[in-house]
Amino acid sequence: KQRAYHLILLAENQQGYHNLCKLISEAHTTGFYYKPRIDKELLAQYHEGIIGMSACLQGEIAVAARNGGYNEAKKMLTDYLDIFGRKNFYLEIMYHGGQPGAYAALPPDQQEDFREMIEEQKLVNKILLQLSKDMEVPVVATNDVHYLRKEHVRSHELLLCIQTRASMDMPNRMRLSSDEFYFKSGDEMYEIFGNEVPEALTNTLEVAERCNVTIGYENHYPEYNPPQEFVDTLDMETIRVSSCDEIKKEIEKAAEKDPEAPKPDEDAEKDLVRRRIVMKVAGAYLRQICLYGTGEDSVCGYKRKYGYDPYNPPEDKKEEAETNLKRMDYELEIINRTKYPSYFLCVWDFINWAKEHGIPVGPGRGSGAGSIVAYLSGITDIDPMRYDLLFERFLNPDRVSPPDFDTDFCERRRQEVIDYVINKYGADSVSQIGTYGTLKAKVVLKDIARALSRTPAEGNMLTKTVPDDPKMTLAKAEQESPDLRELKKKEPWVNEIFDHAKNLELLNRQMGIHACGVIICNQPLADLVPLGRGAHEEVITQYTAPLCESVGLLKMDFLGLRTLTVIQDTCDNIRKNRGIELNMDTVPLDDKKTYDLLNNGDTVAVFQLESGGMQDLCRKFGVENIKHIIALVAIYRPGPMQFIDLFVGRKKGTIPTEYDHPKMESLLKETYGIMLYQEQIMQVVQVLAGFSLGQADILRRAIGKKKIKDMLAQHDKFVEGCAATNNIPAAQAEVIWENIKKFADYGFNKSHSAAYAIMSYRTAYLKANYRPEFMAAVMTSELSNSEKLAFLISECRDAGIRILPPDVNTSDVNFTVDGDAIRFGLGAIKGFGTGVSQSILEARKDGPFKSLTDLLERTDGINSKALESLIRAGALDSTGLKRSQLLAMIESSIASANATKRDKESGQGSLFDMLSEEDQADLCEVEVPDIPEIDEEELLDDEKRLLGFYVSGHPLDRHKDLIKTFSSAKLAEISKMPNDVGVKLGGMLTTVTRKLTKQDQKPFAIFQLEDLTGNMECICYNKVYEKCKEYLLEGAPVFVKALTKRSEEENAPCALMVQELIPLLDVYETDSAELHIHLDGTRHNRSHLEQLGKLLGANSGEVPVVLCVHTQDGVVAFVEAGRKFNVKINRALLDEIDRILGENQYRIKANREVPQARPRYNRDWKKDKEEKKG
Repeated sequence: KQRAYHLILLAENQQGYHNLCKLISEAHTTGFYYKPRIDKELLAQYHEGIIGMSACLQGEIAVAARNGGYNEAKKMLTDYLDIFGRKNFYLEIMYHGGQPGAYAALPPDQQEDFREMIEEQKLVNKILLQLSKDMEVPVVATNDVHYLRKEHVRSHELLLCIQTRASMDMPNRMRLSSDEFYFKSGDEMYEIFGNEVPEALTNTLEVAERCNVTIGYENHYPEYNPPQEFVDTLDMETIRVSSCDEIKKEIEKAAEKDPEAPKPDEDAEKDLVRRRIVMKVAGAYLRQICLYGTGEDSVCGYKRKYGYDPYNPPEDKKEEAETNLKRMDYELEIINRTKYPSYFLCVWDFINWAKEHGIPVGPGRGSGAGSIVAYLSGITDIDPMRYDLLFERFLNPDRVSPPDFDTDFCERRRQEVIDYVINKYGADSVSQIGTYGTLKAKVVLKDIARALSRTPAEGNMLTKTVPDDPKMTLAKAEQESPDLRELKKKEPWVNEIFDHAKNLELLNRQMGIHACGVIICNQPLADLVPLGRGAHEEVITQYTAPLCESVGLLKMDFLGLRTLTVIQDTCDNIRKNRGIELNMDTVPLDDKKTYDLLNNGDTVAVFQLESGGMQDLCRKFGVENIKHIIALVAIYRPGPMQFIDLFVGRKKGTIPTEYDHPKMESLLKETYGIMLYQEQIMQVVQVLAGFSLGQADILRRAIGKKKIKDMLAQHDKFVEGCAATNNIPAAQAEVIWENIKKFADYGFNKSHSAAYAIMSYRTAYLKANYRPEFMAAVMTSELSNSEKLAFLISECRDAGIRILPPDVNTSDVNFTVDGDAIRFGLGAIKGFGTGVSQSILEARKDGPFKSLTDLLERTDGINSKALESLIRAGALDSTGLKRSQLLAMIESSIASANATKRDKESGQGSLFDMLSEEDQADLCEVEVPDIPEIDEEELLDDEKRLLGFYVSGHPLDRHKDLIKTFSSAKLAEISKMPNDVGVKLGGMLTTVTRKLTKQDQKPFAIFQLEDLTGNMECICYNKVYEKCKEYLLEGAPVFVKALTKRSEEENAPCALMVQELIPLLDVYETDSAELHIHLDGTRHNRSHLEQLGKLLGANSGEVPVVLCVHTQDGVVAFVEAGRKFNVKINRALLDEIDRILGENQYRIKANREVPQARPRYNRDWKKDKEEKKG
């Protein structure tokens, strides 16, 4: 293994910058071995425009000087001079000794390292200065900089501890050998070198003055070349002449504006002309696609989208065609003027390719859905004319910034589209984008606490005082959190951590990959940006997305959207199960069943509408059309949520709708006077103040980004515009301005909302009309999320959809639809490989398996363990045999099948060959034992173990009504709740673990609680544990009262902090508020009443009884039975009521009180802690 050395490379000019990017890219992509590396051969290839410096004690020349003296160092220096030339290489001298005697202040174990380093630096400096003199190589004085200021030395040591997962009290932890590795001032450097080597300081200025790199900001977007057959239809000579004239005029105009600016040389001017020609051709092709698509089978073009020829429309479509063409020409003019036709065509190309290859593409995303050019070309499937969407929100002619199409693809096939782009533009011109994870407020506090050996409890106590906000900073936390300020006052160690945390906050922690960003360039990317590799060896930029865009690179977002995969899988399921080919682009947008589903709040798994709050909003609002869905998607977000009650009230007519000016009514009518969309703000400004839509967008941006200076300028312009355009008094204009300011903070992009509302509608439509097929697709998409899958299974059962176990004769690898039921896939069986599943599916093409032996004879790879899993999961129930019988037949069936296979493989015949296949099968079958089925408990446990879920039933099924009555939430709902929410719920215990606390060895328990919708970790600390420990048995049904808890980690799962735990059936006694008994005058007589009275008297208790008397004429009277009939409720009492009155003649009203959280921060925590110890 060769040693790696340090080397400083500085870009002197543009060529140097490009070569530096190439070297860094090569070091990270092909030369990486533990660290990025290059060799001298590569350095020689890309040395132009680069200044080299010999680096620190780890540089190759310094190492040679230390180990081999002057002569070895001279050899190494000669190598570098051969590469860089004598004028482009500098020797570096350093000294990190500080003031005389500085080592005395260091810890004893660090002093020896310090002395050794100083001696080495003195030796190396002496040799380097001699080499400089002998070989006439300039020398520079530098300092190794690892932190900014000298006082940051301890913060840097803590950073090293975080990086190496060490603590400050570890004697052999990684650290630097002195406290001099900071950015020293000129005076400090002069004090070290000024008297002995003044030229070393002068030379540093020379190097700085030589480095003059200005990174070019011109676009490096890929150029799209239309098919030659289209180019041949154009008058290319006219295009060439006009392009030459335009470029000449632009050069002349630029020279008039700035006579001293350098003019492009002949080659540069030719390239400008070439690019202009390419742009004009691309613009012409984009128009062609918008009008006519790419042929008869094209998925784009005006006729495809609107159903008629725009230049020969039906009589009733003439006005629409004229309006649409006018909008199309307007957009194309702006696209051409801003030089983005190639950009549109690049996006169109990969979306068109995806559609042609059956890859689901989203209807649109972001402001791009506001473009009719995007709609006609098939980039989006949202008609902006229908939904009143604005192009200027996407591409503003008054403030040109690059357009940004974000595209959703089927999650499963997204990589195919990226691979297509890589193949089209070249692997060296396409890259994913790097990101950097930083030390955020909570993380850096916890990391430093750990490095300083504070206990986990102390670290958690500190981070809990920091508000839960991904954008939270330490400074903001100190302002907003009184708990943090109080803790800092009381505990000195908190201040120490906080002070260091301020120095380390937002430093890069690790590198990652942008979730969806891809760079496409018109030349090799390594010329422009440094590249590296991601965790899976994919090429990524070392610049983040904003930096990439700032140097003129095109970022496109290729998002993998699971919902598109679900929609595609649902359509596949519908085709297989019902023989219907469903085209989602043509589903009706007025389907009654869909709107009924939405208004019932039945929106689990419906895109964007499935949260509990959104379900409630759908029920309250009353959704009637697609524009209502667009509005709900926009309003159900943290900011505009405050307007929900006003929005619903105005829609229902309980609150009057008001407008600040009559002309605002037509703009805001669909949102009941509320400026819900950014586009509405732009239109209000346009209509009232006479702004262009481009100018209106500038105003919206200024307000939204709270740019005070820009806001003041826009305010004055708006007020003046209102007066000039509509004679609106200044006072009224001010009122409107204040409302615009308020809504600009919360306004949502209508184009994005419309695109996502279409997706919401499509998933709702599928659920309403093809529920089994839809839910099977959703469950397949959640196969790796057992918690969500359990909830979905519960949702299906509630809707009357049966969930069937896997079956070797009907199952696929994933969930499938079997009639009106959903069947588990073979791939869901734990330990059952995809290869074996595929083998079964392949063999099944020759017909269903008739028996266990038949299955084994026709497939490969099924051993006894896999076969047992199949049987216990229920996958062989279709043979008609009991699972116990099949289990007993495993060994003999395998032996029989293997014997048959051997005979066939050897080519040996037998008397059996003369028999029919059916007779042969009968003779080869293994004898079926006459034994009873395994008991239900074992059967359910097998399903749970192998499939992760109970399929044939659930141990809690018999308690379903009880749990529903007394629980305040389902486990699946709790997973989305914030901290410290009180809940009550019934379930069963699984995986109970008993432990002792580290500090005082008190017993506590951690267990999984499972209900019909999922499972969750619960923590039962000592006080509660002592009261309920006898009930903590695996499989026991219990009722739990708890508080939700989340750790400080981002996206951490929710857990439950148990406050009380009792056996499930005891909840009748502890949490019943009233017992309602229904008496029907047509069915119940005096005898029933007498029996009931005796029963109630025999079960005296505290729960009041209410008699609900149903008379023969349909009237219901509620009568309190009186205190003497108060009862103690238990299962026996309820069973007896069922016997006397018939089933379902009672209802229990539960006590709804839930546990309440204590204040998050106990100001006397230390005292409290001591009391607990006592």
